[in-house]
Order: sequence, then structure tokens, then C-alpha cells
Amino acid sequence: MYFDLDDEQRAFVATVEAFAANEIAPGAIERDRTGEWFVEGWLKMGQLGLLGLQFPEEYGGSGASILTTAAAFQAFTAGGADAGIALSWVAHSVLAGTPLWLFGSEDQKRRYLTRIATGELTAGYGLTEAGAGSDAAALHTTAVQRDGCWLLNGSKMFITNAPVGDMFVVFASEDRSLGSRGITAFIVERGFPGFSSGRELDKMGNRTSPTGELIFQDCEVPPENVLGKRRQGFAIAKVALEWERFLMMAHSVGTMQAVLRDCLRYAHERRQFGKPIFEQPAIQAKLADMRLSSAAGELFVRRVAWLKDQQLPTPLESSSCKIFCSAAVMHAALQGVQVLGGYGYIRENAVERAMRDAKLAEIGGGTTEIQRQVVGRSILHQPDQHWDRAYTPEQVAARSRPLAEAPDLVGATLAVAELARHSTSDALAAMADETVRWSIPSPAAAGEGEGEGTRCATFSFAGDLVPNAVDAKLLLKDGKLLTKPAEWTSEDGELVAVVKIHGKGQPVNAPRLGPIARLFNAALATGLAEAALDEALDAARAMPDDQIVEFKLADIRTRLDGARMLTYKAAELIQRGEDGLQAGREARIFAAEAAVFCTEQAVSIAGTFRTRRLRDLQRDCHIPASLDVPLTAERLALARSLAGDTL
Repeated sequence: MYFDLDDEQRAFVATVEAFAANEIAPGAIERDRTGEWFVEGWLKMGQLGLLGLQFPEEYGGSGASILTTAAAFQAFTAGGADAGIALSWVAHSVLAGTPLWLFGSEDQKRRYLTRIATGELTAGYGLTEAGAGSDAAALHTTAVQRDGCWLLNGSKMFITNAPVGDMFVVFASEDRSLGSRGITAFIVERGFPGFSSGRELDKMGNRTSPTGELIFQDCEVPPENVLGKRRQGFAIAKVALEWERFLMMAHSVGTMQAVLRDCLRYAHERRQFGKPIFEQPAIQAKLADMRLSSAAGELFVRRVAWLKDQQLPTPLESSSCKIFCSAAVMHAALQGVQVLGGYGYIRENAVERAMRDAKLAEIGGGTTEIQRQVVGRSILHQPDQHWDRAYTPEQVAARSRPLAEAPDLVGATLAVAELARHSTSDALAAMADETVRWSIPSPAAAGEGEGEGTRCATFSFAGDLVPNAVDAKLLLKDGKLLTKPAEWTSEDGELVAVVKIHGKGQPVNAPRLGPIARLFNAALATGLAEAALDEALDAARAMPDDQIVEFKLADIRTRLDGARMLTYKAAELIQRGEDGLQAGREARIFAAEAAVFCTEQAVSIAGTFRTRRLRDLQRDCHIPASLDVPLTAERLALARSLAGDTL
């Protein structure tokens, strides 16, 4: 679930970010003001190989993996902060180029894809119409055969690159009575008789990307320019849109990173009340939220890219990616403007532009509402689809085996999450013991010889509340291992208890306690969120179809996915011996809040008293946020940790 990059990929991504910062960002504010198409920058993108990044080398591309491509898309906006030219890149390489790559004939690839890859041709994608947006299958543009060619009639609206494009992948209906089954895809060149483009549209955001209308008046298209099979156009269109969803969101993640960077710099420079505003907790909390959103968003994008590299289908994952990232980038941009105050409200600032640009993420490529409906309906019929495809078989099997058999730290976190899905008390006992076992692996700490299923250790790295204190015999606290009852005791408590220390204990080296405690806390929270999804699904299946319920299910699943990925990213980092404190902190904050959010949404679907488990969840979902360091303090610590890395 980490989907990490290797050294070669990181070097290339750094090159893309530097290119964007040096070649694209300068002049972006003025180009946005005038709505200028940056021809010189576009041609330089082609020279660097960006416009054909994912295409095979034999067709002029770079032959990059999809994961590398997604990382490069993200780096581009992180460095250049020009979402307009990034949008044109998506329309050109993804929406137009991908169908040619996947469905085009050899001749079509040679004639068009090679020149798209270099930027010799600028391409676009003609699906949306004035009366056919979310209901794309209801398009009115028609295609009929006459005198050895196809005649297209109709128009397309809101088409990226329409004013400057040389060729377009256009969708038209051979027989409107067949709906989506009557649609065919065509390759249309600007010079074809009967083709023209209308006026350029004056947009709120992404103003450096030209957008307009395509007009077809008996437009003559030769038969060799049919793309793919006749009447398979709608399937081709859906494939292109699926690719657009996650790569457009890669740009959104880069935008979040750019906004965070600008806000961090400003917060350290801006002084009010005699000190930098960065020292204000309210500002730190906003910065931490931006970091959480970009960290989770990156994993949403990379998950889709990784699955595509494995040649696995990703319709659900692409939609979940768009649900999360589109909302996250909009919120990050709004908070960025708030951090900068008056300076964030004027056109001279990139953060102001980011707010206007970000809104398109919730509209283009299928609205967020459509994606929520897609995901909600999907999980109603096939719940929790393919959550395990990024794990090893041994790690997946760990969910149903005793914790002692977990093959690694990732497997252990999966096992704790599965326990929490069914029993909070069992999961608390397990997470307490596993935290100690993985912090100081030793027979004593692990409880060997105590009998199968016995949980004999617990921990605390802040405060006096500890999980499983009633049953535990060992306590790891402040670098010491204490034995009960000689050196510590606990007050009565059902799930957590207050401990009293009255002995010195044995000094132990447990430098990983902080990261690992946060990791297993996140695993506990993830399991509680999974339980909430189970409850919501059970209730929803007993109801008639309800769009609002579908939306809520999609929101639960999306938030749960973010918790899963951040948790297991932290597990991978810690397992590899890296400093996983920040990753553990991010996972804990996100997952703890996800547990509460998912439970609240489940209650709104099922009602408060539907099952005993749901009643318990309404109490238990707050436990991950309450153990040890308060979540507010975690947020502020995360913000402070960002300063040195980002400035």
C-alpha cells in the first residue's frame, strides 16, 4: 500500500518538478490574468518527453510506467503551480492520447500518437455537449455514412484545447435509439471539411488552458479514422475518463503540495502580535490538515497507477481517488487563502489562483456526485472490492490467523484491524501487546510461555491511560519495563485504565515505541472504520434504492481507504528501519478521525440502536483519538515537523 518510487523514478520526478519551477511557473500569474496559451512551455514539455510519457517508445513516447507517469503529473503542479497547462496536458496525453494508444490501429498510432507524444500535434477529447454532461450517453452529435465517408453533425461544449487543437477524439451516435450502444469514436483533424471551433470560453480558473466549442456541420471523416470498433465508442470513452480521473487528481495532489509550501513560507515570514503566525496553533492545525490531505491523496493516486501497471481493472479505485482528492484540493486551497489572509485574496498570489483552479477537480472527468454514486452502488453489490491486491498473500492471511503468526509488521497491523472489526476489547488487548512486542522484541515483552491468546503487556508514551491495563502484567513506559503488581497497578477499567507507578522498573531500549504505538493505534481505528462500513452496508441492503445512502457509503469507503493506506505506509517505513514517527502520526490522526466519521455516517444510515455492535462503535470510535497524546497535540506536532523539510 506504500507504492514507493525507486531511485531512478525519484530522480526523474525531481527533474520534472525543477523543470516546472524554472520553465512553467515564471509568468504564470500574468498568463492567468490574460488567459494566454503558453506555446513555448508546451513545446518544452514535449522536448522533455512529458507529453508522451506513458506511451511506448516505438510511438514516440518515453515508455514510462503508470506509477512514474502519475508521480510526474504530481511533480509538475507541485513545481509549476500552473494548473491550466496541466489541464491541457491531461486532455492531450490522457483523454486523447490514451484511447489512441489502447484502441488505435497501427496506422493511427503512427499517424497521430507519435506526433501527440512530441507535441507536434495538440490534441483534445470531444465527448461533453451542452445537453450531455454527466449523462454522457445522451449525446446528440450524429454520425452517418455517405459516399464513402462519415458525416458528423452536432457540437461539443467545454472542450479543453478546442481553440488550439490540431486533432480530436470525438464521440458521435450512429443510432440514438440505442443509447450508449450506438456511439462510435472518431479521429477528427482540424482541417477536415465541415469542422470548426467556436469561441474560447472565459473561465473562472485554469485560465491558461484554452477551452471552447467544437462544431460539426456535415464534417467529413474518412473511414480509416474510426477509432476502435464501431458502436464501441462509449466503452472507449469510459476508459479514457477513468484514466483522466486519477491523473487529473495527481495534478491536484501537486497543487496541495504547492499550496502547503507557499503557506509554510508565508506563515514563517508573516509576523503578528510580535511573532510569526506559524506559532499560532490555529495556523499549525491548517497546515497539518493540508499535509494529511496531500499524503493521503498521493496514495490514492499511486494505488490506481500501481494497479494499472499490474494490468488490473481500476474503475472503483479511480472513482474513490477522485472523491477524496477533489474535495481535499478544494479544502486545501480555501485554507491556503485563509492562512494568507488579505494577501491570499489578491491575484498576485498563486494560492488565490489555486482556489479558482481547484474547483474544476470536483466537476471535470465526472462530477464528484457521479463518483459517489458509482462507488456507493458498487460496494452495495460487491463490498470491499479488492482491498487486498497490494499485499502479499501471507500478509492477507494474517487477518485470520493468531497474531503470533503474522509474517511482518504489516501483517500484524492487518491482524489488529481485523480484530477491531469484530471486537474492540480484543483489538485493544492485541494492539497493546503488539506495540510492546514490536518495540522491544523479547520473550518477556512478547509474553512467551503465558499460553496461547494471553495478552500480557501494555504501554504508555504520554499520560496515565493505557489499554488492557487490567489484564496486562508488563508495562512499557518512559524507557522502562515495569512488572505488575510490584511496580505498577491499575484502577478498574473496562477498555482502558489509569495506572499508578510505584517502582523503578527495568531500563529498556525502546526508541521505536512512539512510531509503533501510533501505528497500532491507527490499525485499531482502521478496524473500527471497517466495522462501521459493515454496519452501514447491512442496513443499506435492507432499504430501497436511495442516492443519499449511496453517497454516504461511498464517503465511508473512501475515508476508510485513506486510513488503510496511510496505516500500512507507516508499517512499511517502520519495518524497513526508517524513522516512521511522522508517518505513524499521520496515520493515527487520519485513521482516528476516519473511525469517528465512518461511525457517524453509519448511524445516519442505520439509526442509533440497530445493532449492539453499532451502539458499541458509537463509544469505541473515540478511543483511538483518546489514547496517549491528544489528537490536537499530534496535529500541532505534525505541523512543526514540516517546517524544516518544506522551507
